[in-house]
Amino acid sequence: MSFEFTVLSDDRFIEILEAWVDSPWPKTAEDGYALRDRFGWTQKEGKPNVFTSDVHPIGFPCGDLSAFL
Repeated sequence: MSFEFTVLSDDRFIEILEAWVDSPWPKTAEDGYALRDRFGWTQKEGKPNVFTSDVHPIGFPCGDLSAFL
């Protein structure tokens, strides 16, 4: 079994953190989807709350926005 660990660059981490903190609260699902799209993350077909980010290899779900909404 192999395992690959990927880390965001400092600049990318700060970009995501600032966008998340500076966006309206409380967040709606639409706010979460807009952030997902802004970051270039890819949604799973038919499931907009499940997405792949630039940290995970393509095709592996990274997160579920409903956990934050």
